[in-house]
Amino acid sequence: MRLVIPSLAAGAVAFALAGAAPAGAYPAADSVTRISSWRSGVNYCLDASADGGVNAHRCSTANGYMKWKWIHKEGFVRLQNQETGQCLAQSGGSLATIRCDSDGYDHVWRARDRDEGRVSINNVRSNYYLGLNGRGDPFLYSIQDSLADKWDTPAVA
Repeated sequence: MRLVIPSLAAGAVAFALAGAAPAGAYPAADSVTRISSWRSGVNYCLDASADGGVNAHRCSTANGYMKWKWIHKEGFVRLQNQETGQCLAQSGGSLATIRCDSDGYDHVWRARDRDEGRVSINNVRSNYYLGLNGRGDPFLYSIQDSLADKWDTPAVA
C-alpha cells in the first residue's frame, strides 16, 4: 500500500523542516543563551560591552552582556546581545558588535553541532572560527577541531 500525502501538506512539512534548527546543542531560533567556553579549566562566557567591544569574563547568569539571542535566517545565524541589541561581528581580524541590520556578512555566522553537545561558530564572510585562548581572550582563527572552538550554549532567562 502506498501512502499519498496531499501536496499542500507535503509543502507545509518541507517548509517546517527547512526552518527548523538541527537537533543537539545548536540553539533554536530566538532562544537566548550564554556562549561559554568548553576549554578545560576555563569558565568564561562571551561578553559584549556598551562601546561595541567583545570580551570574555567569568560566566554569570545575572550579566545581561553575556546573553545572546540566536536569530536564524536562511541557514545562518546572527548573535544579538541582549543588553546592547547589537550583533556579534568580525571587524578586520578581531571581534566587535554592530547593528544587526547592517549590510554585508560581517555579522552572519554558521553554527554547527560538535561532539558532546557543543557547537562551533564560524563567520560566513571570512570562514574564521570563534575561539577562546588560554588567557580567556576571544579571537578568530582559521583552524577547526581545536578545544578553543567548542562552545556550550546553556539557555538563560
